[in-house]
Amino acid sequence: MARTTDEIGLAAELWSPLLKQRFETLFAVASRKSLRGWRQVPLVSAQVLVVDGSLPVPEAAGWLPCVVYVGGVPQGQHLERTPQRLATYLDLDFTLSDLIDMLDRAAVFLMDWTVRQQVASSQTLVRALDDLRQQAEGCRYQFRLKAWVALPAPWNSAESLRALAMLCRGPMDVATLCEHSGMAPAAVAELLRRRPGLRVRLTVGKSDDLERALLDGSLDLAVVPSYPGHATRCAQVVIGEDELWAAARPRHPLFQLALEQGLRFGHLQGYSWALPAPGAAVRKVVDEAFAAQGLGAPTVALEIQHNTEATIDIVGQTDLLCYVPSHVLRSNPERLQSLPIPELRTRRSWLLISHPKAHWSPLMSALRDLTLG
Repeated sequence: MARTTDEIGLAAELWSPLLKQRFETLFAVASRKSLRGWRQVPLVSAQVLVVDGSLPVPEAAGWLPCVVYVGGVPQGQHLERTPQRLATYLDLDFTLSDLIDMLDRAAVFLMDWTVRQQVASSQTLVRALDDLRQQAEGCRYQFRLKAWVALPAPWNSAESLRALAMLCRGPMDVATLCEHSGMAPAAVAELLRRRPGLRVRLTVGKSDDLERALLDGSLDLAVVPSYPGHATRCAQVVIGEDELWAAARPRHPLFQLALEQGLRFGHLQGYSWALPAPGAAVRKVVDEAFAAQGLGAPTVALEIQHNTEATIDIVGQTDLLCYVPSHVLRSNPERLQSLPIPELRTRRSWLLISHPKAHWSPLMSALRDLTLG
């Protein structure tokens, strides 16, 4: 079969350094030999998710069309192939040939799945909106936007903006959408019906990469966090604030220590962390806090890109520490609690940034106004 030119996005959530290295080494070869083009992408852009089969299943495995478990016990992984989902397995000692075969099977499945989605999408949306009108927050469907949309008044309120942002992140049920956006189910239904043809490209990346893209003209606008002492070469508007906290599972030994004798910064030294790679803004904040106490850099056992559902699951079942925004703590009280370490309580701003000499198009102005509420 001739190789097609379109590339398939694959996200690998593998926490073992050896397994991650093995996969990436073989994938670099297998991706060129498969019948479709492949590339590794962030989870939000992926069609295929590769996970460690010995760890808790991440939330994304429930909504991506194709999931590959590496290692673990196949009997407990709900392996299946249906018209809507492919869940398959790779042995922990998989070979290059095994990986190529898996990529080919996933590619064939996704070709069929894409065609079915195109045929069924309009019919499914009609059924979903009917169910939403009848059941309100009890609606059994989840909704997702593939790209950001611009809406006219009265749908350019702060509540609508929050709802759109949530819908762009991933499949969202109506109850969660209403709870976090502040919109009533009837308003959500009306918002979902308004699907203008005007769309823009949404890029997810690190702050430094987004800033460079703005300055070289690849992007028009970006929303990025700003930490104390942070400077940007871009024009900026402050659109919000939040806090970051050191956190651990509720039954972590540090909480018992805090009750018995009070918790001090030095007590953190005996534990490893789940943190981004060196150079990331959050990592710099934690490293600088340790340095300010006269301590060496924290030990990082789990290097992450973002605080994904899989990361929270792992931290919630181990003695690892993490550094997360306050909204993550509010959403996961049964898995994470903040540690009473004031030196690691950081308030940050969220900025809407643009090129200093940008020409503001009507769409850019509309997005700015929506963001500012």
